[in-house]
Amino acid sequence: MDPEKRAARVLLILAVLAVICGGIAFGKKAVEYMESAAFYRAMQKEAIQTPQVPADRADRSKETRRSRDEKDLSASASGDDRAESLLDIRWEQLKGTDVVAWLQLEDVDYPVLQAKDNEYYLHRLPDGTVNYGGSLFLNAANGKDFADRNSFIFGHNMADGSMFGTLRRYLDPEYGSGCFRIYYPDGQTDQFRILSVAVTEADPQAYTVSFVSDQAFLEYQSYMKSISLVETAALPRADARLVTLSTCFGLAGTRWRLLVTGQCLDAAEE
Repeated sequence: MDPEKRAARVLLILAVLAVICGGIAFGKKAVEYMESAAFYRAMQKEAIQTPQVPADRADRSKETRRSRDEKDLSASASGDDRAESLLDIRWEQLKGTDVVAWLQLEDVDYPVLQAKDNEYYLHRLPDGTVNYGGSLFLNAANGKDFADRNSFIFGHNMADGSMFGTLRRYLDPEYGSGCFRIYYPDGQTDQFRILSVAVTEADPQAYTVSFVSDQAFLEYQSYMKSISLVETAALPRADARLVTLSTCFGLAGTRWRLLVTGQCLDAAEE
């Protein structure tokens, strides 16, 4: 056979194999998307009762608690449109898992897990099943009680909008209420007002967890506001407590990250 024809045939075969392999990989990923969605629907159905009007709301800060009336007043003043949509979590249904909290914001309603490292739940469901979509997970370096000055929750920017696939919508200043909630196994709830929505190229400064002084913490908050692509009402405070939601921004393998930083409403309003 002519060497050129042979080479052309080899290239054709390789191209066909590449298409087949790509199709198989795409099909596998699509199946895992569906499996993930079904798993979390079942988990939400089992763990969440009908959302309750907060007749006996128990919001907390790191060291203080305020009355329900005071909390309702500050939530109203902050423009929180979701003040009447608290979830009722059946924490007993989640015993035996690594769930340390439950996160609720627009289009996001998932358990938050924590392992000994930041790799385990990257591509695993809460029951340990390997799945491309993985789980939302708390930074292994943070305390599970979210008492650190800056706690990080990681999740994939999924193409189907699951996990943190909708966080990019917060780049639109008109999107959402500007707040999110975190529920804890002890029955308490924190509400966070967004301080910053930033896109950064894996900036180590943006991922600071602990701070040597109040001044360093204030400077960090000012820095996050300075790189925010959205103007927010929250201001730096030495007594604040932050939770930062982190996901990739762009195609797979990108170094760019989207960070949505929330400031605990209790601390911000004291």
